[in-house]
Amino acid sequence: MKPRVKYEEKYASFRHINCYKNEIEFFGYQFDRLLQYIDFNKLQLSTCLDIGCGFGLKTYYLTNKFRKVVGADFVENIIRVNELLNDCKDLKFITYDFYSTVQFIEKFDCVTAFGFSILNVKDQSEYINKVEKLLANTNEKGMLIIWSFSDFSGNEPTGWYNHTKDEINQLISKLDSKYSQVRIFYPYNKVVCKSIFTTLGLKNFLRFFQSKKYYFLIINK
Repeated sequence: MKPRVKYEEKYASFRHINCYKNEIEFFGYQFDRLLQYIDFNKLQLSTCLDIGCGFGLKTYYLTNKFRKVVGADFVENIIRVNELLNDCKDLKFITYDFYSTVQFIEKFDCVTAFGFSILNVKDQSEYINKVEKLLANTNEKGMLIIWSFSDFSGNEPTGWYNHTKDEINQLISKLDSKYSQVRIFYPYNKVVCKSIFTTLGLKNFLRFFQSKKYYFLIINK
């Protein structure tokens, strides 16, 4: 095989990027635990909009879970790169600014916001308004899945605001009064001892003791 052909094939899919395996090992473990928690197979969710998709690694992973996936981000150059790496016919990427007045014509079964910096706010009313805008892109029985993290300090030393446990509980209570169901899930809330003898299992074991906790917020209309 000629070198040019070899490298064109190598960089024609997200799967061939060096960081893809590590990213999916890290995030995929958490998401798979979430799907068990919400009993995903019974929900019949087939379409997903991933807002703030960035470089699309997690978005590409979602194609294993949903029949159709759309990744959206406001940075046009990122979307161009994602399109070059996309080898999945059931996935597309579009340029979309969350703050614009443009509305999606299609409504989705599920909207995801993974590490979405726009939700990185202390003001709870502002947070809830943004959640409402995200959910506006779902159908009547739609679901919003937010993935985030916090050390519960109430500080933002790196520009990312770390909600305290009380603030998170207050948010859940306020959201629960507006929507049919609101849940929070910590994927590292249990240590699976039998898996710590693998490299991935050991990493997950150590994350259980980290001060920074990853969590999913699941909101049903």
